[in-house]
Amino acid sequence: ETVTPPQYGTVFIAVKPKSGGVLTISEKVDLENDLRKNSSIITITPKIVDPDYLDLIFDTTVIYDPSSVSISAAVLKTLVLAYTYGYSTLNVEQFGKNFYYSKLAQGIQNIHSSIMGVYTKLKIRKSVDLSTITRSKSYVFDFGNKIYHPHDMHPPVVKSNTIAHQNLSGVLVNDCFVQDNGMGGLDVVIEGPDMMGQYIMVYPSVGTVDYNAGLVTLNSKFTPDTSMTEELAYPIAFTVEPDTTNIYANENQILRINPVYTDSVKVTVTTEKIGRASCRERV
Repeated sequence: ETVTPPQYGTVFIAVKPKSGGVLTISEKVDLENDLRKNSSIITITPKIVDPDYLDLIFDTTVIYDPSSVSISAAVLKTLVLAYTYGYSTLNVEQFGKNFYYSKLAQGIQNIHSSIMGVYTKLKIRKSVDLSTITRSKSYVFDFGNKIYHPHDMHPPVVKSNTIAHQNLSGVLVNDCFVQDNGMGGLDVVIEGPDMMGQYIMVYPSVGTVDYNAGLVTLNSKFTPDTSMTEELAYPIAFTVEPDTTNIYANENQILRINPVYTDSVKVTVTTEKIGRASCRERV
């Protein structure tokens, strides 16, 4: 009864395979059949579902002192990248595992004695095939974590990848995206010609954001062009800024670094000479 809408008599079982992110359809059917054979409760129907993945996005800045030891910024960057991916694999990417920023930061700090400080901007992302959304009148992205919203009219903290969508006149507009309006609403917009953070409205009120509950909901007004999905599964992904740097996995959710996206982990290394102002080098 915890799913929406409730499906009484059905037990949903999220399964993460040993390799890959999801089971194939045939693997799910075989597992459901095995569970039915071994179940003594004939009124309960098992249903195998995919894990609900939350993708973590890291933008980490490392400040280090090159005079303390002979190590290049490029090598240090490689070490931090490898540690971040390894930390996620070993400590996060399982059911019931939460992400605590302080533990990651401490691990990066311990990589090398030359590291003086670590700062990470964290975002979370959820994606689904665009065809899945267009088959329903609405779709809910449940991030399971509070979304950053310090006050009304705050700059956007919810944003999708680029899509094609009709405007109010029925003209198809390319390279647009969905973002929040700072008041709990979602609009389809396109970046202004000056590329300075000004947006042109394409189609308003295509959904809502519940910042406290971490819910991003698209409604029936969201009608993106789906021609790209005829032969290839094309995802729509929403990226949000969480309210804290600790991210929690609820019920069937699994946190992960998704290697499909090239922006999942970004590391900037800044060298800073002790006792000297504005003597910096970035890699």
